[in-house]
Amino acid sequence: MRALKGRSSMAMRTFRSFPATSEAETHPKTICETRPSHCPEGTRRSGSLTIVTAPGLIAITHGCLCADRAEQVTLSRNFVSHSRASAPLWRLLLERFVLHQESQPRSSPDPLHCDAPLLREAEIAAVYSGERVAGDFYEFLRVGPSRMLFVLLDVAGTRAGTREILIEVQKTFRNRAPQLFFGDDFNETIAMIELCYEMNRTIMRGGLRSCPAFIGCYNEDLGTLCYANAGHTPGMLRDPAGMTLLGATGLPLGLFSHTTQSAAACHLVAGSALVVVSRGIIEAESGGEEFGLAGAKQSLQNAPLAGAHDLCVAVVEAARQFTATSPSHNDLTALALVRNASPEDF
Repeated sequence: MRALKGRSSMAMRTFRSFPATSEAETHPKTICETRPSHCPEGTRRSGSLTIVTAPGLIAITHGCLCADRAEQVTLSRNFVSHSRASAPLWRLLLERFVLHQESQPRSSPDPLHCDAPLLREAEIAAVYSGERVAGDFYEFLRVGPSRMLFVLLDVAGTRAGTREILIEVQKTFRNRAPQLFFGDDFNETIAMIELCYEMNRTIMRGGLRSCPAFIGCYNEDLGTLCYANAGHTPGMLRDPAGMTLLGATGLPLGLFSHTTQSAAACHLVAGSALVVVSRGIIEAESGGEEFGLAGAKQSLQNAPLAGAHDLCVAVVEAARQFTATSPSHNDLTALALVRNASPEDF
């Protein structure tokens, strides 16, 4: 089959000819597959359109994994005869499906996905619950042999309204951070403050919008953390001595072009864990009562430390169980950095 003419947004990249089938066949067959060419650059998985034929049905499945959406249409044998004569009909169905997809409004791509990096004698992870509905965003970036940067943002607004801002601020973070934290002969505090200024300018190009941010630079050799808390919820540092809150070092980003930022530093001893949560977890409600920072601290204190990911899950699940229903206007996100993640440390 030739690619459909004039269908620039969905190119036929993979095709297997329509099989000659018989009533005796019992296993579905994939007879045609396409991948949309408009999937965002840099995504690891693109969407696909698959037509599957089996006795009694023809199924058209479209899954755009990069957009976290999936749609499925199933046509029974009442509409399609399972025989060689079905080929012209499924071609027509394919064309109509493509036309339908092209007529739908296209949303902007999300920021590029990043995986948590491997660290020496430490772990880092981030977890969010449910579908993205607001402006939470996290990122990890290695900037040297022993330094790893991370950021948790909470841009005010809906996901649709903040998507373009998040994409641009991710570009700034990825492009400027390696330059500011390059080499060994530099001041981490000054570099952190300059990175805050750069990200603030990027956010403000999209208009006046509050963006609390927690940005950290972890030094694997020393076990130290240089951080800036721009109006974000406090980071919670749990170690054998107790719990310490890493409070704000400046105002939220995105509000003032000449705001003053500062940075601080702390040491993560063996068996310590830093957890930063989004506003959605703090503001999770049940019966008019908020989960609050107290609830987040308690969930961190009670959680067994099997690893950074499990610690994030424990805090997010505690907030979910508190509310009993998923928040419809806020994201629930937790980021954890654990040094020497082993149960005997606690």
